[in-house]
Amino acid sequence: MEKDAVIQEHASLENQLVSLQTQINSLTTEVDNLISKVSSIKKEYDQAQSELNLSRSKMKECDAEISAIVKEQQKPQHKISDANVMRKKLENEVLQMEMEQKDCSLKVDKLLERHSWIAAEKQLFGKSETDYDFSSRDPRNSRKELEKLQAEQSGLEKRVNKLWHCSRKLKMNTMTYYPRKTSLRMISQKSRR
Repeated sequence: MEKDAVIQEHASLENQLVSLQTQINSLTTEVDNLISKVSSIKKEYDQAQSELNLSRSKMKECDAEISAIVKEQQKPQHKISDANVMRKKLENEVLQMEMEQKDCSLKVDKLLERHSWIAAEKQLFGKSETDYDFSSRDPRNSRKELEKLQAEQSGLEKRVNKLWHCSRKLKMNTMTYYPRKTSLRMISQKSRR
């Protein structure tokens, strides 16, 4: 009995061994298939990753090109905005000059009304070698010369006034002194006759 049981157990174990062996073979085949599948997937992944990296580098290049294009587009926009600012500034200057011209025209008309000599000598304005040749004369130098002459005139006026006062005092002093002398002369002349 015991022998039968051992034989049965042995047969059962051999059946189990054969069954386990087939399972091992089946699992080994499945593992081999999975390993090849993983290897294939890894190759596909690596290829996809390299394509992704290539796409990313192309995108970076495109981004750089887009940035350069945007900068190039901004340059004319800046020029346009600068030109618009300059245009507005010039328009304002033109308006201001037109207003100043109107004011000057009014002033000229008033000057012509007040001073008749302007109309008489108007044909000489701006002609060379006349008193009105302003292109050959520097207004700043003329102003300096005028100020110098005015200062000189003021100094002369002071001197003349001083001399006039001195001569007046002298005359007054002489009048007080000479009337006696004149009266004495008159008396002496009468007595000689």
